[in-house]
Amino acid sequence: MPMQIVRVTPVRQNCAIFWKKEAIPTRQEAVVIDPGGDIDLVMQVLGDARVEAILLTHGHFDHAGGVNTLKARLAQKGQPHVPVYGPHKDDVFLLNTMAEQLAAFLVDASGFETGPVIPDRFLEEGDVLNLLGRVIRVRHVPGHTPGHIILIDETEEVVMTGDTLFRGVVGRTDFAYGDYDLLISGIKEKIMSLPDRYKIMPGHGLPSFIHVEKQYNDYLK
Repeated sequence: MPMQIVRVTPVRQNCAIFWKKEAIPTRQEAVVIDPGGDIDLVMQVLGDARVEAILLTHGHFDHAGGVNTLKARLAQKGQPHVPVYGPHKDDVFLLNTMAEQLAAFLVDASGFETGPVIPDRFLEEGDVLNLLGRVIRVRHVPGHTPGHIILIDETEEVVMTGDTLFRGVVGRTDFAYGDYDLLISGIKEKIMSLPDRYKIMPGHGLPSFIHVEKQYNDYLK
């Protein structure tokens, strides 16, 4: 399969591994999205694959808290320069406060990297990434966090929505930096405008489709 989900951290975050289509079933090239933790498990799934990049949708610990550990483990296996792309620069304050987030969410910090996460490149609305022969388009959808982005894989017709849109619900906005109205408008403008056939892979829970959320998600009506 072109994409594999690894559920990580105590909150069961969907860490996604994209495989290069031509390399299946050997799985020698990959991109990792939102490695929040449980890096032993992520490395087990990756095996000996070369990781082209690590992508982040936003700066919360369950999505970014395993980045430094993953980079270190890949370096030990001969991949010392795996770049980290994303999120939007408006989430830098979250990337710098992993330890504080863990404490706020009452999560045991053991097994997490609590130092700052420093991307090689922040991503902006309209950016286009060419990874593994895929075209991945970036859209900025704030509200859950100020710098949240979504990743649209036009090759596989799937959108990685992070914590903006889930099956039947939307992301939390009850943080000091959250904005419910901004989140809803961003979802309607930048996610619901995708073709109905596009698959939605959220940061937690089960996948969905654009046409399903248009019909059944009460938050978007």
